[in-house]
Parts: sequence; C-alpha cells; structure tokens
Amino acid sequence: MAKRNQQFQTIRTEGAILPPDILRLVASLKVDGATPDAYHLPPGSKLNEAISQSWTSLLNHWQAFQEAREDLPESDETGTSVTNQRWLLPLFNELDYGRLVTTASPEIEERVYPIERFYNHTPIHLIGCKLPLDRRTRGARGAATASPHSMVQEFLNRSEEHLWAFLSNGLQLRILRDNISLSRQAFVEFDLEAMMEGEVYADFALLWLLCHQSRVESDKATDCWLEKWSHLAREQGTRVLNDLRVGVQKAIEALGRGFIGHPRNDRLREKLRTGSLSTDDYYRQLLRTVYRLLFLFVAEDRELLHPPDADPAACNLYDTHYSTRRLRELAHKIRGSKHADLWHSLSLVFDALGRNEGCPQLGLCGLGSFLWRSSTTADIRGPQNHANENSEADAEPALISNDDLLQAVRALAYVEQDRVLRVVDYRNLGSEELGSVYESLLELHPVMNAEAKAFDLSTAAGNERKTTGSYYTPDSLVQCLLDSALDPVVEDRLKGKKGEAAEQAILELKVCDPACGSGHFLIAAAHRLARHLARVRTGETEPSPDDYQHALRDVIGRCVYGVDINPMAVELCKVSLWMEAIEPGKPLSFLDHHIQCGNSLLGTTPALLTEGILDDAFKPIDGDVKECCAELKKENKRERKDYKEGLRDFAVAFNLGNLLSVLSQIDTCDDNSIEDITAKQRRYEEFVRSADYLNARLLADLWCSVFVWKKDKSDLGKLCPTERDFRRAQANPHSLLASVRDEVQRLADQYQFIHWHLAFPDVFVLPSNAAKAENEQTGWSRGFDVVLGNPPWEMVEVESLKEEESDGEDMVEAKARIERIRCTHGTQKFTSESSRYPFTSGGRKNLYALFVELASTVTADSGRVGQVAPTGVIQEDPAEKLARHLFSSQAVASIYEFQNKRSAPYEGKWFEDVHPQYRICLLTLARKSERTRFVFDLSDLSELRDPIRQYSQTYEEIDSFCAGKFKVPMFRNSREANVCSIAYHNGEVLGRLSQGNQPKLRSGLIFNFGRKEKAEKVAFADTDLGFVQVYEGEYLHQYNHRFSTSNGESSERTSNAELENPQFKIATKDALPRQFTKERLEYVAKRNVDWIVCLRRQARSTDSFISISTVIPPVAVEGSLTAFFEQPANARIAGSLAANLNSFVANFILSLRQSGPNVNKGVYEQLPLSSHFETHESLASWCQLTALEWFTPRVLELTYTAWDLEAFAWDCGYDGPPFRWDEQRRFLLRCELDAAYFHLYLGTTDEWGVDNPELREMFPTPRDAVDYIMETFPIVKRKDIARTADADGGDNAAQGGRYITKETILDIYDEMAEAIRTGQPYKTRLDPPPGPPTDAEGNFIPMAEWDENNWPSHIHQPRESAVVLPVAASATRLERGRAVLDILLLLEAWGTTVSTSALEPALVLMRNDVARTTLASQGAAFAPTDALSEEPQFVRGLDLIYQGMETNGAIRRVGQSGFELADSQLLADAPAADRARAAETLQAIQTLSDLRTLPQVVASITNERFDVTV
Repeated sequence: MAKRNQQFQTIRTEGAILPPDILRLVASLKVDGATPDAYHLPPGSKLNEAISQSWTSLLNHWQAFQEAREDLPESDETGTSVTNQRWLLPLFNELDYGRLVTTASPEIEERVYPIERFYNHTPIHLIGCKLPLDRRTRGARGAATASPHSMVQEFLNRSEEHLWAFLSNGLQLRILRDNISLSRQAFVEFDLEAMMEGEVYADFALLWLLCHQSRVESDKATDCWLEKWSHLAREQGTRVLNDLRVGVQKAIEALGRGFIGHPRNDRLREKLRTGSLSTDDYYRQLLRTVYRLLFLFVAEDRELLHPPDADPAACNLYDTHYSTRRLRELAHKIRGSKHADLWHSLSLVFDALGRNEGCPQLGLCGLGSFLWRSSTTADIRGPQNHANENSEADAEPALISNDDLLQAVRALAYVEQDRVLRVVDYRNLGSEELGSVYESLLELHPVMNAEAKAFDLSTAAGNERKTTGSYYTPDSLVQCLLDSALDPVVEDRLKGKKGEAAEQAILELKVCDPACGSGHFLIAAAHRLARHLARVRTGETEPSPDDYQHALRDVIGRCVYGVDINPMAVELCKVSLWMEAIEPGKPLSFLDHHIQCGNSLLGTTPALLTEGILDDAFKPIDGDVKECCAELKKENKRERKDYKEGLRDFAVAFNLGNLLSVLSQIDTCDDNSIEDITAKQRRYEEFVRSADYLNARLLADLWCSVFVWKKDKSDLGKLCPTERDFRRAQANPHSLLASVRDEVQRLADQYQFIHWHLAFPDVFVLPSNAAKAENEQTGWSRGFDVVLGNPPWEMVEVESLKEEESDGEDMVEAKARIERIRCTHGTQKFTSESSRYPFTSGGRKNLYALFVELASTVTADSGRVGQVAPTGVIQEDPAEKLARHLFSSQAVASIYEFQNKRSAPYEGKWFEDVHPQYRICLLTLARKSERTRFVFDLSDLSELRDPIRQYSQTYEEIDSFCAGKFKVPMFRNSREANVCSIAYHNGEVLGRLSQGNQPKLRSGLIFNFGRKEKAEKVAFADTDLGFVQVYEGEYLHQYNHRFSTSNGESSERTSNAELENPQFKIATKDALPRQFTKERLEYVAKRNVDWIVCLRRQARSTDSFISISTVIPPVAVEGSLTAFFEQPANARIAGSLAANLNSFVANFILSLRQSGPNVNKGVYEQLPLSSHFETHESLASWCQLTALEWFTPRVLELTYTAWDLEAFAWDCGYDGPPFRWDEQRRFLLRCELDAAYFHLYLGTTDEWGVDNPELREMFPTPRDAVDYIMETFPIVKRKDIARTADADGGDNAAQGGRYITKETILDIYDEMAEAIRTGQPYKTRLDPPPGPPTDAEGNFIPMAEWDENNWPSHIHQPRESAVVLPVAASATRLERGRAVLDILLLLEAWGTTVSTSALEPALVLMRNDVARTTLASQGAAFAPTDALSEEPQFVRGLDLIYQGMETNGAIRRVGQSGFELADSQLLADAPAADRARAAETLQAIQTLSDLRTLPQVVASITNERFDVTV
C-alpha cells in the first residue's frame, strides 16, 4: 500500500480541516499561537521541555494501561473503565484539561447524544478500547445506536454552539470538526497504539500541540486556535489552487515541448509539420496524459489504487519503483537527465491500467475507459503501451526526457510560495476543487512550432473567462443549492421506505447538470446522495469510509447525468467523476450514456416535431437571401395548411422498441470487472447504432437544421427542407437526398444539436400521443429528478457578418470566421424562433435565462431545479416574461440572493472574475410551490438560518407590487416585506397610472444628448434669451430646484443667501435653444409645459435619500433626471407627487426596490403612491379638508421660493410672491408631510394587521412601523445627532445629540392619530400656517386683498417694477379666433420674420391699451440694463394655435422659433380698428433701443396674462 505520510508515521488526515501542510507548520512552530505563552506555560518555559515531560509521564501510563488491558476479563465487552482511568483521563490531564468529569448527555430535538464529557465548547467522547470508532456496538453506551464517530459528527453538525470535538477509544484519537458543508469525512487521526508502542516522539509532539487545552479555549468556538489554523488552511488552499492553475499550464507546456523536442520523435514532428496530426489533437493527447497523472496522484494518496487482495510485495514494488509518488519525490530532489527511463516506467503503469488483466506483478488491476486506452494518446504513446485495433501497430513509441517529465510532474505536484516548494495535497483536494483549475484549461489554446520545437498555451481571442460567462462556483454555494434542490427530493422519495426499497429509491434518482463543465455540481450531488445511500445501507448517520466509497461509486455510475458543449470538458467531467468513484479492485464506471457532448440549448422536442416545420424557421439571418427565404416560407406555409386539412394527426415514429429496455439494463448490470464494463459499452453502442435510433435522430436533426440552413440561390440552398420533406422523411428516412442528409449531419455536428429525449431515453417517457404527456410543452413525461448548475451568464451577442476579407486574414481564416459568426446568428435565431423557449424568445436574452427555462422543461413534475444565476433572472427586462411564468405557475420554491462581495471572516468575492457589486441568486424551482421563500442581500450563507431574514410570498402578492413589468421586490427581511405589503395595499403602483390609452401620468427622459442634442448645446455663459438652462441631477434636491449652481467647470452648493433671494437663478453648465426644448417637452408630455416635476436618477450611497424630487421651471432636462407630466395638467396633483416621492416611507420602499446605481423607469414605476393621488378629492382623515387641499399649501411653500416657478404657483391658484427660505419652517413642513404620508400608507391602528398576524407580531401598531422605518435612514440620523449635539454644546455634547427628525415626525404622527380618533382637526405647529393666507373654507386669498400692513412674514414682498402702473391681477381668457386674427395682423404689420419671444408680448400690447400707450410714451427710457433676469410667459396655449395656423397655410415657420405671414389674403376683411391697433403696437415696440428687451419691458409694465381657449 502507498505510504500514508512521509513525515508523520502515525498520523492520518481526512478532508482538509487540518491538512498535512498545516500540520507541518504547527510541528515546526511556524504558525501564530505556537508560543509558550499561548500554551499557558510559566515564564521562561519552553514548549519542547513541556512536551518531553508529558511524553515521559505518558509512557508510564501507557505501560500501565497495556498491562490492565491484557488482564481485562471476557465479560468486559467494552473496556471503558480501564481505558479511561488508566490511559485517556491521564492523557487529557497531561494536555492541561484537568480531571474531566462526566456531565448530562446533550439533547437536540429529542435526540440524546451519549457524550458525557465536555471542556467549554468542546465535546470529548471517550470509549473503551474494545469498541471500534467506525462501527456501532449493540449495548455499548456511546456506540449502541450509531458508530462513535458517526454520533459525534452528527452532534457537531446539528449543534450551533459546538465546532470541534475529540474522540478516542484509547487506541486511536481523532480530532473532528463540524462537517455539514463538506462532502466527505474530515478528521485528524492519531494511531496512539503505534505511536506509543513505536515511541514515535515527533508524532506525539504534534498531538500535544494540536490537542492541548489552549487550542480549544475561547469564549466562541470560532475564535479558538484550532479554528484559526483551519481557516489558515483554507486560505492557503485557495492560494495553492490559484498557483496550481499556473502549474498545470506549465506542466502541459513542458510535456508539449518535451515530446516535440526529443530527438527520437521524428515521426511525431513530421505528423505535426504535415498537419496529419493537428495542433488541437496533439493538445488533447497532452491533456489526457495530465489527466492520467492527476488520477494517479489522487488514487495513490487516498490509498485507492491497489485491490484489497493485492500482494503486499507487489504493492511495495510499485510504490518503490513505479509510483507517481516516487516521481514527485524525484521532481523535488533532482532536475532530471536527458534519458527517458522514467517515461518507460510510467508508460508501463499506463499500459497496465489499460489492460483488462492489469498487472498483478505491480498490484494493479485494469481500470478501462478512454482514459487508459492507448488509442486516446496514440501519438505520444510510450514504449510500454500496447497497440490495439484503434492504434497504429507499427507506430514508433514517443519518448520524453526525464528532465521534461520531471518538470511537468514538479509543476503539478508542487507550488512555490514565499520561495518554498509546497506539496499539493491531492489526498484532500476534491475533484470539485480540481475542476476550478482544469476548467481554466478549456479557455486556452495551443501555439506550436514543430520545427522550432516550441509549444505554448495562450488565451484564445474572445475566449477569456470574463467573456465566456462561465464562472467556477464556490463549494459552499453548491452545498446550499443541494440543501434546497436535492435533499427535499431525496426526502420525498424515501418517505415510507426502508432497507432495499429505500436503497433502490435513491439509486433511481436522476440528477443532471446541462452545462456540467468539469462536473463540480455532479460530484457534489453524488457525494450528497452517496451519504444518503450509505446511511440507508448501514443505518449509520456517519458511515465508514469504505461504505461511503462503495455508495459513491454506485451513485456516480447510476444517478448523475451531464451535458457540455466542449468535448474536452466532457472528458474532464468523466475524469473528475472517476477520481471520486474509484474503488480498490474495480474498474472505472461506464459513463458514456450519462455524460454527453452537445449544445444543451439546441434541440427539439416531441411536441415541436408534432407541429412540423415552423414558418419562422425561414426568417433570414446574415448570409441568407431574403427572396429565397420568402419563397421557402410561402411554400412551407402552403404545405402545412394542406397537411393539416387533409391528413391524419402526426405522431413521431420513435419506435425504439426493445432497445429502451436494453438501455435501461445498462445501469442495473454489474460493473465489478472490466468484462462488465465492456458489456455495458457494447449494449450502449448497439443502441445508438440501431436503425430506429438513427432515424429518430435524423428526423430531429432535420427539424433543427431548417432554422440554420443557408438559404440562398445555390443548389444546396434551394434544397432546404420544408414541411413536405419533413413528412416524407418521417414516413421513409431513405427518401432524403444524399446531399440533404449530408448537410443535416454537417449542421448537426456544427451546432451540436442534442435532443434530450433521444440523448437520455431512459429519463424521458414518450407517450404514443404527445398531447397526453405530463409535460404538454415538450410532449414527454417524467424527466430528471434534479437539475443543478451554474450556466453561462453572458448575453447572446450577434456580430455583423462581413464577407470581405479582414486585414492580414487568409481565406481559410476568413471562412472560419464567417462560419463562426453565422453559427452565432443561427443559435440566436433558433432560441428566438423555434418555440423551444417561449418565455425567453425574442429580443435581448441572457444564456442563464435560457438555461433556467431549459431546466424547468427537462425536470419531472415531482423534481426540483437548483441554479446559480444573476439576480437579473427575476429583475431584468429580458427575463421578465420567464419570471412571470415561473411565479404564476407556482414553480419557484426559493430564492437566496447576495452581492458578489463576501463578509468576514471570508473576505473577497464569491466569483473572482465578477464585479463585487454584481448580484447573484440561488434559484430553486419546484412545482406546486404556492409560496416562494426569499432571503435577499445575504452577506454570508449563515444568515439563511436567521428567521427574520426569511419571508415568503405568493405570486399574487408579488404581482401586487408590480406595474406592467414583473419584477420581484427584494426585501432584506420579513419586517420590510410585511411593511411594504401594507403600503402597497393602501397605495397605487405608479406605473399603473401610466398604462392605457389615456394615462393619468406620463414619465420619461427628455434629453439623452445624442448627436442632435449635442449639436444644439452651447455653454450657458454664452446664451441669450433664446436659450434655456440644461438641468442635471446635481442641480436639484428635495423641494429645491436651486440646490447647486455651476461655476463653469463644476457645481457648488448654493448658499443660504442665494436661496433666500427669490430673484436668484442657478447657472448650469450647458444650455439649449428655448424653442427646441419646448418642442421636446411637449412631445414627451403630450401637452403644454409650464413647469416640470423631476426625480433624480442617481442613487448614491452617500445620499440621505434615494428618491429626490422637486418642481422645476420648463428647462431642458438632462438624462440624469426623470420628468413626470400628469394628464391633464394639474399643478396641485403634481406638487403632491413630488411630496409623495420625497416622503420617508416612499424612500424606504424605493431603497428596497432599487438595486443599482440608477433609479430608472423599471424601478420607480414599481413604487406605490399614496391612495390620495388616485382619489384626491377624498377627505384627509386628520382634518376637514381634502388631501390635496391639505397638501398643496405645504408643498407650495416648500417649492415656490423663487420667481422662476411663478407659473407653478399660478396653476396652484396662488398669485402672490415666492415664499421665504426658512430652514425651521421647512423642517416642520416636511415633518408634517411625512407624518401624513405615514398615515396614508400604513392606515389606522384598527385596520393594522387584521389579515396579517405576522405584521402585528412584528409591529404591534403602525407607530412601531414608523419608528422602524425611520431607523433605516442612518445618514439622516447621524446628521441629526451631530447637529443637535453641536447645538447643545458642552463637554458632553456628543451624548446629547438627538434624532430630532424621527422624534418630530412621531410627535406629529401621534397628534394626527389623536385627531383621527377624536374627529378634531389636526392643528399645525407653524405660525403663520403653511402656504398662502386662506379663507375659512381653505381657499387662497388673492394677493390684492392682503393687508399690506400685516404682510405674511413667511412670504416675500412683491417684486418691484421698472414703471409702477395699475396691473391686472389674473390671467384673461383670450378666444381662439381673436388670437389668430391678432397674430396675423402683427405679422402683417411687421412685414418680416418674427420670433415667438417678440410675438407673444406684442399680443399683450394688442389687448392692453394702457400698456401699449405707456410703452409708446416711455419706450426710450427702457435701457437693456433695466431688464429683468427671466423671460415670463405671456400667453398660455399658443403652441396649438401656431400648429393649426401653420397646417392651414396661414403662417410659415422660419427656423426654430420664427414665423412669417404666408397668405395676406386672409386679412382682406380684417376690421380697420384691429389693423390700426396692430400698427400702434408695432410703433410702440419700435421705441425700444433693443428689441431683445421687449419681453422684460412688457412684464414690467403689466402683469396681465392671457390664456387661449382651444
């Protein structure tokens, strides 16, 4: 047998909790915690002295124990008392545990564990020397119901408080650790008998260092030294894996150069030079050689290579002269010579393992499989490999020098860290971990020059891992998926079964990974099933390693299935499974029928075959001729119609007959010998070569080929099959032309079609009528019991196909490129048009969504799906249809979601090549899942055990959160889910207000600054009256459209002095033409725009709020802002929308719905608005006003702080000046609004939780929910505490800080609640009351009626005019006909092009005699410097007038904002008085020295405004 360990003679490690590398570091005292002080030794003491003293003492105890052991009577069947008293208790006393006393046995969920000794958090289970550790002994306490090892391990796995344990029967001592997430046994074992009898002091020293009391001493089990060392082992293991990736590449390169470069390998070089052996085939043979070495490394180190009955002398001969262990030792010691003797001996081993009879002289049995078949490495076959029917009998053997071979072995067996070669621990390195190393090889391609004897590996262009979308999955995530997807299925199958029935139930399970790669998920699933199987067979909770290994081999041979598009990945998957399933003395399992190569996404189903050739199969892709496609489609449509009208129902002739029973026997046949494996292989080959199978495969391939057939005017293009050809092939496969059959086969090979019902006919049952199938969509019954995996994540991207040759590209390369791109187009077309994926077809799509839909269709009704996928599968638009389907059909069992950044102590990322903020989920599907279990925003999987983090919802509950598009809300815990549920119940989802032909609300981006916008944009500093500002998100904040201003290069916060100035307008970086902006605004709004409600799209982690909204003037709105337009225009409703968006409760909900850096449409449309937005005429429960009447004064005072929002104030019914910027008043106004919104969203105490007891349990009253929500705003709280602490002053200022915002809102909330309870209206805290002065009914009092001597203190004074004249206080209605006539008369009087900025104030002068006379007499006195800072709006509603006049040919547009008279005949009958008034108006205007001042001058001499009735 292979040696256990070269350094420790009596120590064995299983698993990786404390691997040999760590043990060596501990033994050499080169780890933290290995100091005398850490072991509680007295000052000045040395560790070696303390260990030596214990050794001397324990030798005496051992001798006394041995003597007592010999004297044990036969009646003492356990020897427990003698073992404990004479040996184990003295041993633990020497390890500083003191005298261990017995305690009550612990109990977990009514299961008693007979462990009677504990030290702190550490169980110490001591049994008698007659009791084995791995077998139960009836009647023996501590070993009666389960083996001692199994019992202690189960206790650790189930207990939350205990992590490490010691187990001993006096002859062996084991250190165990909680092992629930691992797939195999994990412990460190000390052979005490061999150690003490052989006086192996070095091993005892390590026992003392590991088992000393100080190693498990800590308040928390996770803080003890053993756990710290185990964590160090995991860290170093990760480093070894990363370094091993490089080592494997170096090993392949060393072998590649070594074989090419050996002087005896002329034949090999010639084949490479001539191309008879391609570089890729040579690379594959090198890979297989590496696989062989790895297999031997693992098998030798795990002591699984030799049969149990092998001759020990033969095994010793192998170990001494032929083993890879010897090669690894040589690689560490010497560089190697130019001789090839080492390759000779290694080739002999390869040859022996490939022979049926093996090599008994070396203790080797034949293993079989392609791995050891000499034909699979025919061109680098060693001198000892025998030829067979598939290899060249006269081929010269290939040689490689010892130097090159040892270089390859060295790269595989060791990694260099800190200038020291560290041994790779293949004994404990799982195949699932090896997969992470070797999957990376699949991304490499060889670069070779045979003549220069050069061979290297490089990353293929466009094939980097970050673009493949294939990411290696950490084992902890895999185990979590097994918990949710595999274990429930096993539990269901085992219900009511015991013994052989239970064993058969497990072996009949079928687990598949449709993108299996190296087989990571399959191996993990196999280990989990093997544990279940071994438990059933033995009755042990923790079966022995032999029982477990036997079960594992059975499971891998019968239960696991996989598909991958890469043939080398398929080989790697088989090798990985074989490395796990190896059982001493038995060949490798037959896996060809279970692990197959193909494109899982491309294939048909019986239901689709029943439909025949779809018309969409003839949609053209790049390279097709559209006319040919149209003709073929027309022909196919006619043939389909004829067939359906006149012929019988079509049933696919899958007459596989008795072949299926032959195939099903493959799994149940024995596989204990090479002959058994050969028989299985023969049966499978008979099946796939049978005429019925080949005909069924041909028909399915033909159906798929039509979608990707090149449809052009060539002879082959014209032969593209249609419905008639398909039906004929169904009746008689030989009816197909040879050229058509060949093309079908070529396309099937190129696209790697795989038809699941044909690839795995033992899994899917095909009824005679597809309509009677359990799965109506596919037409088959049954399916896999569990489908697992982490499919590729990338988008299906399609390049443009260009026939012309690229620079430096020869014809062969160009043809290959065109074929590759067309293949991508074909794949895109098939997934979109074939009806195979009805819920992910069309538009942009991710591969992971396609794989999720695929998995849902190949799983049996009683099965489950477990997939790792980006959270986009339930959040992003391309997967929206699929998500709705899965939830509405009650198919989603659970979703566990997390960011790619891990929390302490496991820092770093789950997926190294993925951005840390990328969101990923573990998705589990199971039919009849009425409620889906959610856990979102995990930072560590341990949080899954927190009941607060979990919640469940039905499809109907989820859909109530959505508007139009189905996006699953992501709540961080059940509290948030319950609070949001009541808020949605009491509100109206914003997006639903935007639906229908007459939406109540429109929203969108105004300017995204494409090429056209960029051409119009200018710097704001260079603008004149014809331009408006370009607002960006940084310029505004809640209720503040002047939050920051531009200094030309960057923005800066506006000062309080600027905010207090109602004339102040911010500067922006850019500006756009006024007319250009106006047209765009009205296009989006579908109406006239005088002001805009905006929502900031940026969601920065440094902001107090996510939802930031306010009202702004009608300026250009850039892409960082979303604009809202209520339909029809209603300023009061618009103001309440901004207030709703700004509320704490809305921000709370939005923070849960928003997962990225932008608040985009898909996010804000899911936000619920309070019910008053929909029913705004209803009374507010805390006062005698309607909700809008109560909200409007407060919103108006918060928003209208500058003259540029005068139009908004007018439309709210207020004609006075802006409100003063008063921070204290604004704070109270906002608190009142927030308190009101809490009442609207959460409802009353009487309504609270009536239908939701869980809500009442979490929050007894709505007020408790308000308190909770307010605590989710840490930045607001921190600023409040800092502000109030500063205000309090004193040395203890920091302690005096208060969360004043929450306190005030809660106080006002309570006052409103009391008002609701008593019916007495809520009384505001503000004096004067919010907003403009009002009458008794709450109506705004016109400013003209205000008392000038008692002017409201919170309102600015009216602005001063350049000339003080009587003014009209309100807008005057202007009839449409009058407006049209006045415009025509003014254009006639001007006689030239007139801009709207001049035409509209001229209309006011036409209608206002006083203003016209004033301007005529004083016009020269108005200088440009007298102009106001803004251009007001004089006539509302003119845009439709202009549009109608332009359409009717009355006026003609010139440029963006100018008009001229088009038809003067229209004015032939115009009244003379009106024509004279127009002439007077023009004369008055001409008195101005600068026409550009006209708008400001007219605004200064009259306040009259007009509103056109349309």
